[in-house]
Amino acid sequence: MRNSFFLFVLLSIFNVYGTDNENASLLDSLDMVLSEKQKYFAERDIRILELERKIKNSTNPAESFNLIGSIFEELKSYNLDTAFFYVKRRLALSVKANNPEWLRESQMNLAEVYSITGMYSDALEVLNNLQVSPDRLTYFYHLHHATYLQLKEYSFAKTEKDKYTRLSQNYVDSLLRVIAPGTLDYTMVRSMKLRNSNKLPEALAILLPYMTKPDVHVHSKAMLAENISEIYRLKSDVKNQEKYLIISSINDVKAGVKEFISLRKLATLLYHEGDAERAYHYIKYSMEASTASNSRFRMLQTAQLFPIIVESYEMELKRRQDRLYLLVLGISIMLLIVLISAFYIRKQNLKLQKAKRLVDDLNSQLKQANSELNVINQSLNESAHVKEEYIGYVFNMCSNYIDKLEDFRKKVNRKLREDKGAELLKLTNSATLMEDELREFLHSFDTVFLNIYPHFIDEFNKLLLPDKQIVPKQGELLTPEIRIFALVRLGISDSTKIATFLHYSSQTVYNYRLKIRNNAVVSKEEFNSAIQNIGFMV
Repeated sequence: MRNSFFLFVLLSIFNVYGTDNENASLLDSLDMVLSEKQKYFAERDIRILELERKIKNSTNPAESFNLIGSIFEELKSYNLDTAFFYVKRRLALSVKANNPEWLRESQMNLAEVYSITGMYSDALEVLNNLQVSPDRLTYFYHLHHATYLQLKEYSFAKTEKDKYTRLSQNYVDSLLRVIAPGTLDYTMVRSMKLRNSNKLPEALAILLPYMTKPDVHVHSKAMLAENISEIYRLKSDVKNQEKYLIISSINDVKAGVKEFISLRKLATLLYHEGDAERAYHYIKYSMEASTASNSRFRMLQTAQLFPIIVESYEMELKRRQDRLYLLVLGISIMLLIVLISAFYIRKQNLKLQKAKRLVDDLNSQLKQANSELNVINQSLNESAHVKEEYIGYVFNMCSNYIDKLEDFRKKVNRKLREDKGAELLKLTNSATLMEDELREFLHSFDTVFLNIYPHFIDEFNKLLLPDKQIVPKQGELLTPEIRIFALVRLGISDSTKIATFLHYSSQTVYNYRLKIRNNAVVSKEEFNSAIQNIGFMV
């Protein structure tokens, strides 16, 4: 009996150390794959370009419809803005061909984009108005299941969570009725059913064999591994949870997607295990992918992990403080050594006092900086994106103005050397240059602003009476009235500052603002609040 117990302990220890070594090796593999991620993105870009070429050359509506569907599949986990563009093309083609089946398929694609971007009510509204053919029920039920699953994840109230849990599980049952048994899709849905019933060993038993099958696509293997990691999480098996999150992340990168769900989960897990450096790098990769996918919702998801970055930074500061304390200790030891000389004692004491004051000042500054950093990070959401856009815009504008100033200097210099004073006087007397620069400046401002808030004009007009709504003319991005409230949306509410920024008179700005508020469908206070909330995602 004692020998059996001893053998069990030895096997348990071996299993723990074996898993640790395996995970360390897998993490090294993940680091290597991440260093080559651009190669996998390039492979997907090539596939997308080839599909775009085929769409451009296609003259057959059915072929075009199928090709657009293929490019949508490539883009929905890669670039949502472009995926949405192709969904609209598919919808337009369906309407033009007067094909109800195509139209239903396109509407399900639209619902999928809505669901991925967090527009759950819009997704459900589209789906609830559809009657699909039996051969498309799998896709139809999948969209319902995925949407309710996301709603459950982002609900706070228990009643809401329970409601969406029940609905998502209902669609698991629906999927099992329409998916062919024996397929990978059926197995994954079946494992969810078992997991929901807390039959975790059975769920693992049907999923694990697929991980070693050579014909499973890398993206499917990534989803398989993520599901397996979730089962191990429910079993409180952290090491195996980590193992399959690493495998899922490796396959995500190889698939060339920009939805690093497993990588974000892995970063959080590693952070709690004390591997702050790796956690920081993985979050950074996730952040870069979210930004490149052009999805504000995914950026918001990634931004929720910022506290890990901040805490990692604070840990680094603590390590630096520890090194500073060691340095002070070393100075103290040196002071003890030079006690044999009064001259050196006095000199080193003065140095020590100065160093102590410096350390105190640095510590005070460091505490103040940390406090300010915490406050700033609490307010980061939409402003991060706005700053990113406008920093690029300002640098570009400054560069352009430097080039123009240099060109103007050369022109003036040349005319001075050629003794063409009259032409120089005519050149500097003209206001055309300033008018052109102001026009270009306003056009650049309009372009960058609409890139950040593409639906600003539509949302702004919803605040006005129907017969008082403002539509920019052909070739015009923003009207003067809308441009004034664009600055208000950016946080510049003072009329004098707005007038200076746009080169309007203060009276003009006042008149425009008064005119718009008089035409609003809400009160002045509600109008100002509504302007501030245009384009804001929570």
